[in-house]
Amino acid sequence: MITIQGLTEQEVQEVCQKVATNHRNKAFSYFSAEDIEQQAWVIILEKIGEFNNDRTKADNQKQSLENWLNTIVHRRLAN
Repeated sequence: MITIQGLTEQEVQEVCQKVATNHRNKAFSYFSAEDIEQQAWVIILEKIGEFNNDRTKADNQKQSLENWLNTIVHRRLAN
């Protein structure tokens, strides 16, 4: 169960799925789109507990989470 203060579990899952799908079609070496999406999920699940929503506005937590996860996933996939 993934919980973040101010967001429902469903909202968090939607954001995670969107982020994983966003990176699906990016070219990283010889990996397939499915490989990239699965690796994005691994990164998301490893890092989501580190998200600090204290620094976000209450009305924008979902977008803040999405931006933060996109940055984390992009950087990890690039390295």
